[in-house]
Amino acid sequence: MSTDERVVLVTGAAGGIGSAIALAFADAGWRVYATDLEQPPESVRERCRYRELDVSDADRCRAVVDGVLAESGRLDCLVNNAGYAEAGPVADVPADERTYAALVDGWVLEGPLAVAPERVAAAVVRAAEAERPRARYLDSARESRR
Repeated sequence: MSTDERVVLVTGAAGGIGSAIALAFADAGWRVYATDLEQPPESVRERCRYRELDVSDADRCRAVVDGVLAESGRLDCLVNNAGYAEAGPVADVPADERTYAALVDGWVLEGPLAVAPERVAAAVVRAAEAERPRARYLDSARESRR
C-alpha cells in the first residue's frame, strides 16, 4: 500500500447508499473496506475489499477494525452506514433489544428518503477529503487500552 493511499471502512455496503459510498471512495482513490451481513454487488466486490460484518456484534466489529489496521496500517475514515428499518409507528415495533437499539438509540426516519445514493456518496467523500483534525477519540481509545 502506498503511504498516501487513504483507507475507509464502510458499513452497510451491500446496497443502496452504502454501495454508492463505497464506489465513490474507490473512484476517489481510497482503499475501501466494504462491510455488510450480505455480499455487496459485484461492482463493489471488484473494487473494494469485502468483510462480513454484523454491526450489532461488538467483538466482530473489533476484529474487522483490527484486521483493517493490521492489513493497511491505518484507518482514515469510518462511514457508519449500516442500519435497520422497520415500517410503522415505533410503538408497534417488537421490543427486542436489537430493534430498540436501531430505532431509538439510532435514527428514526419518517417519510420517504428521497435522496439519490450517488449524491449522498459524493457528499460523504467530499467531507472525508476536507482538511480534518487529528482523531482525538481514536487516540484516547488507544491510550485506555494500555
